[in-house]
Amino acid sequence: MVDTGNRFEWRAFARHFGALEYRLIQHGRVIDIKVSQEWYLISRHNSDRNIKIRAGKLDTKTLVHTCGELEQWAPSASTPLPLTAQTFAQQALVPLGITPPDACMDNTQTLLDEHDLNTRFFYGLPDMVAVALRKRRIRYALNECLGEWVELDINGASLQSVCLESVHAEHVESAAALIGLEAWRNRSYVTALRETMGLIPQEPLLR
Repeated sequence: MVDTGNRFEWRAFARHFGALEYRLIQHGRVIDIKVSQEWYLISRHNSDRNIKIRAGKLDTKTLVHTCGELEQWAPSASTPLPLTAQTFAQQALVPLGITPPDACMDNTQTLLDEHDLNTRFFYGLPDMVAVALRKRRIRYALNECLGEWVELDINGASLQSVCLESVHAEHVESAAALIGLEAWRNRSYVTALRETMGLIPQEPLLR
């Protein structure tokens, strides 16, 4: 399948999804399995920017549209590490609504790797929370959609996530009805992590 561009997503989180897992296996075809260690940078100010560090890159997505239950996210930047403090501020902190303290911006031309960013920024900004994630993702082709089943370790806590996505909202809605994902409330990683870290009240998992 060819599925490029800004994708509509329906993502849910739970301790366990029960029969939904078996319906995803029944109707989907496994594409690959990936394991990754990631950092998500979560703001107290907004939930429309998805900013993470994965596989040596700073990746940014922006929420551009909603359609009923669905959210449409657009990739906005992908910058290899190491990078300067100024680049990090422009591509991560400013979109998150955070003004970095002057002390963090000294020697702005020095290149910073993941360890340097962790030391300088991750735990020194009161309006940002850095969340460590380990993901094991099984990706599926399901009709006209891409799907994934994810086993998550979030700062040591275990959770699961299921997602369907496509550039066409109606394809996501159809596939969600097929496997029963429509029973679960759509939550992005940003919203789920803001709830998990206590930045916003947690809403019910089911619709």
